[in-house]
Amino acid sequence: MQKKKITVILAVGLLLSACSSSPKEIEQTPVSTAIAETADTETAVQMQITSEDLQDGVWADRITSLSKGENISPELAWTSVPEAEEYAIYMIDISADNWLHWQAYGIHDNALEAGESLSSSSYKGPYPPSGTHTYEIHIYALKGPADAWPGTFDAGNGSLEQMETMLDTADGKVGNIISSAYISGTVQAE
Repeated sequence: MQKKKITVILAVGLLLSACSSSPKEIEQTPVSTAIAETADTETAVQMQITSEDLQDGVWADRITSLSKGENISPELAWTSVPEAEEYAIYMIDISADNWLHWQAYGIHDNALEAGESLSSSSYKGPYPPSGTHTYEIHIYALKGPADAWPGTFDAGNGSLEQMETMLDTADGKVGNIISSAYISGTVQAE
């Protein structure tokens, strides 16, 4: 019997934590849910991402490559997904043709410190040329390494769906993405 996979992405605002004493909780955390359906079973897996570098929908200056920034990758923590062999991270500027600012893969933990060095990572902090741009960080829980790591670093990449299609293929088989989630915030040009 052939397996079939249906992915449903839902963005939901959570954690309005005005009285929080924990520095890792943020004002808004979009959560995505992926539902994998096979011929035999249906399994729902949820991921939640938090970052101390995202406050009130605005990314901290330190993650930018602007003169006011330090050009360091943001601190992230996310829900561990059972059966995920590794995670991949993509940070894109959705205001500029999905400009790829961060690509990291082969991640085995479910948290990263700000500026953490990864052997399979490229990072250039946000640098909007004018106005306010929106930057999304997408985290993918994968069954294994993808056949290809899509995206051209520090350039526009068109459709996010095309990149996700490539991530979803491992060993020539579709169905590599177990779950995914994203968080979103803005950066203002200098």
